[in-house]
Amino acid sequence: MKPKQPDTEFVERVRQELDRGVAHLDPGVSARLSRARQRALARERERKTIWLKPQRLWPAVAIAAALVLFVMLIDYRTLPKSQLTSGIEDVEILASSDNPDFFDELDFYHWLAEEMDRAG
Repeated sequence: MKPKQPDTEFVERVRQELDRGVAHLDPGVSARLSRARQRALARERERKTIWLKPQRLWPAVAIAAALVLFVMLIDYRTLPKSQLTSGIEDVEILASSDNPDFFDELDFYHWLAEEMDRAG
């Protein structure tokens, strides 16, 4: 019993035998094999790119857009009202001629005004 040869030697021997067999092929057979190979390669290229066709991408684009819209609506509903109007308040603060320190305690002044309204 012979010890096993490494795969590289086996592959090289098979390659040599196949090359020798191809060298003795009839030119007509060789041409038909070449055409069959080209058809098979063309079919494989078409199969690889078929998923990139636009009609295949529309469902994925629609699902992605729906998910983005869904996440945005959920995020919009969970924002407190103070965050929704904070952009307008920022513009008012920047446009005001009042001392900026006044706006640091703005919540206190709102509370104070509510308390004074309740008191009388």
